[in-house]
Amino acid sequence: MPSDRAMEPLLSRVGDVARAATALAGKRIPPELRTLLRSMNSYYTNRIEGLHTRPHEIEQALSRDFSANKELAAKQRLAVAHIEAEAALEQRYQGEEGARALYSLAGIQDLHRELFGRLPEQDWDVAEGAGPG
Repeated sequence: MPSDRAMEPLLSRVGDVARAATALAGKRIPPELRTLLRSMNSYYTNRIEGLHTRPHEIEQALSRDFSANKELAAKQRLAVAHIEAEAALEQRYQGEEGARALYSLAGIQDLHRELFGRLPEQDWDVAEGAGPG
């Protein structure tokens, strides 16, 4: 963990970002930006989970141009499934009431069905610290 001295300016920025995010809440996001954000969400989520694909590999996968490398192709399929599931869930869970429903047990189960239902069964099993496949 960073020292308290190093954390202080970061914590200040967190407050700034939180206030800016609150101001944006409920504002309509243009479809072009929403599409870009889905790819970015997939990139960072999968990277955090150790299932890293580069942006150009995600773009190739969105065009159904998957790698010949079995492990990379599985990661690409996961990225596409993530993006498509996010788009479907955005339609289903709109507004404040939708956000609350998404974080219910049924909503979380729905989220998993959307994601894993888009993946072939061989991609379901992910070893600890390793990508799918």
